[in-house]
Amino acid sequence: MYRIGREELDEIKKVIAAKKLFMVGDPSAGHQQEVVRFEHEWAEKIGVKYALCLSGGGTAALLCGLAALGIGPGDEVIVPAYTFMASASAVLEAGAIPVIAEVGETCLIDPADVERKLGPNVKAIMAVHMVGMPCDMDRIMALARKHKVKVIEDSCQCDGGSYKGRRTGGIGEIGAFSFNDFKIMTSGEGGALVTNDRLLYERALVYSDSGAVFRPYAKDLSIAPFLGFQFRPSEIQGAILRMQLQKLEGILADLRRIKARIMAELKGKPGIRFMPSNDLKGDCGRNTAATCARRPRTS
Repeated sequence: MYRIGREELDEIKKVIAAKKLFMVGDPSAGHQQEVVRFEHEWAEKIGVKYALCLSGGGTAALLCGLAALGIGPGDEVIVPAYTFMASASAVLEAGAIPVIAEVGETCLIDPADVERKLGPNVKAIMAVHMVGMPCDMDRIMALARKHKVKVIEDSCQCDGGSYKGRRTGGIGEIGAFSFNDFKIMTSGEGGALVTNDRLLYERALVYSDSGAVFRPYAKDLSIAPFLGFQFRPSEIQGAILRMQLQKLEGILADLRRIKARIMAELKGKPGIRFMPSNDLKGDCGRNTAATCARRPRTS
């Protein structure tokens, strides 16, 4: 789905020419600030205050999000039955327990079953926007408020998608994105975390960079450093993603146009009905799902 070419090459050349590949550097000394600029641009695109670019893909974004929320051993996180394994494996990696909720006809997490699974140890709901289709975030957020749990949006397959005018990933407390080779925009591997909460951002930042205490931004942190991982991206990744972001809206427009044409051609055909959508306009257009009624057997 992604498109890559001359623009990415030209931006990478700037990084190579500057000879500064590490994500942290002084712009007055020629550092290109590709990662920092992408984080600001991605936050603006999603409509949130903070974005964190990561080298470890969507799985790293989910893991950083869980750590930021303080989720760990003994806690439970509700995840949908239909998703990529990273949704549940990130919960397990955090030491918590994934609780599987059913999916409805949308193939997205079923809010009714989420409510049935909301036990005393559940600390978060993971709403996974599969194949570019947004979850029913109104019902998910209402349940979260009612039961005082957090919402993590796994938007790894929904880069740039939206729900009722709001970008997916920017509705819950934490949003996770993936930019690997199978996504709408790519840097080969990599991901991003977004949030509107400064404390959650700082926790995710420290968790993503075990050397955060040595960075210039350490002086701006309100929390004490703690042991984390190493999910820092390079300036080359930042350069690619900045150019990919410039192409995102065009890619989405084409995907949606093609999906609309396929649906128009199939509409009204005998035995075919479409998977319901929580927001067809916000759907990324990655998937046109139709079910075909089984023909009766004839003797």
